[in-house]
Amino acid sequence: MDGDDFLQKSNFLSLDDDFQESSFFALDDDFQESSDKQSSLLNDVQKSGDNQSIDDQSSDNQSIDDQSSDNQSSDNQSNDQSSDVQSCLSNDSPLAIEGLSSEISTIDLSQTKAGAKNQEEPNSKRRKIGHPLWNYFEQSSDRKYVYCNLCRNRYGKKTGISTIKRHFESHHKGEYKQYQSTLTFERIEHYGVRDERKVKRLNGILLRWIICDQQAFSVVDNKDFCALISALDPRFKLPTRQTISNHVTRIYEQEQIQLCSFFRRFDHKVAITTDAWTACTNQAYLSVTLHWIDDNWCLQRILLDLIPLHERHTGIFLAENIWQQIEYFGLGTKILSITADNAANMDVCGRHLASMLESHYNNTTFRRIRCAAHVLNLAVTQGISVFSESVKKARVFASHIRQSQPCFEELKKVFAMKGKPFLVPNLDVETRWNSMYLMLNKLYQI
Repeated sequence: MDGDDFLQKSNFLSLDDDFQESSFFALDDDFQESSDKQSSLLNDVQKSGDNQSIDDQSSDNQSIDDQSSDNQSSDNQSNDQSSDVQSCLSNDSPLAIEGLSSEISTIDLSQTKAGAKNQEEPNSKRRKIGHPLWNYFEQSSDRKYVYCNLCRNRYGKKTGISTIKRHFESHHKGEYKQYQSTLTFERIEHYGVRDERKVKRLNGILLRWIICDQQAFSVVDNKDFCALISALDPRFKLPTRQTISNHVTRIYEQEQIQLCSFFRRFDHKVAITTDAWTACTNQAYLSVTLHWIDDNWCLQRILLDLIPLHERHTGIFLAENIWQQIEYFGLGTKILSITADNAANMDVCGRHLASMLESHYNNTTFRRIRCAAHVLNLAVTQGISVFSESVKKARVFASHIRQSQPCFEELKKVFAMKGKPFLVPNLDVETRWNSMYLMLNKLYQI
């Protein structure tokens, strides 16, 4: 198998498969569990209403005026407690719900005016504290079942809202679309279990973009980015940056295992290039890149690892980190050389690797090669020293123009008088090898 076949078969190019077993995409379970809790509380409310109804029937011998007064008092108490139950059920905290259990048992839903209103509008209490789709259902006389007003399908009293949604999606698509079109932005329902495949695909596309475009994980917290996603697909819920980080790490580990299996099977000779540098955060890194020629005589390369360094960059320390990559990917008998810059620690690193490869794998063909670009840069730098005074004058001129605002504006006027586009002088940087050429070429154009 060559490099092209590996890249084509790699799961990295089809990230959807990486999420098929992930619980991260089960978006509707918590909502269904919450609906079940609401249904259970509703049953307690209704049972207490039955008990209260029996107690109220025993008061038939009271006078009409007393009965009217009692009904009015019971009505006020029922309305107050109903609002408490509704606010309780809108709270996701289980402690808040349990704390109201003693109050729920005293609610009267049968003999009050509110109870009469419930008889005219079946299941209005459940609709008030539950999902809007309950408006299409009514309870049976024995309160063991609920019936759909559109098709008279029967469901158990503890049926969750997810089942009701699936019923409308299958049998009442017009009403379900009408319901979705009336949702506000805050009440947009995210994709559920039935849309799991689409959610996996969307998350796979998002992860691929973050990885390939080298985006920060916190991009999913950006308000403008969230607004863009909401405008494109309001039902898609962006994962958190912690979830993105975990999945990217998992993808990296899976790809590393597949890459290891690939290199252990093929019989090509390989070469390593490496370099160490310090980032702007003062964190040092060591890169290890592998190169080989496939069966079609095409040069292939892949970054094996980017290793953070927390010790002095001694040759032996660098060699030990590179040796771990050679051992993990099984390259001991296949590696021909390592190419690095001309630093002294890289000379020590090359000698130490050659000694370990010879003792462990009897690899006597390994060589340390100096980077040709570094050698050429040293030669060019030495040649430039012959006319360094001229380069120094050009550098002073470019620096003065960039630092002096009056001179900068005067130079712009000169370009405007000649009808030419304005050119800003460049400054060379010692570590950027082409910067001196770019500086001299820009001054020549000016």
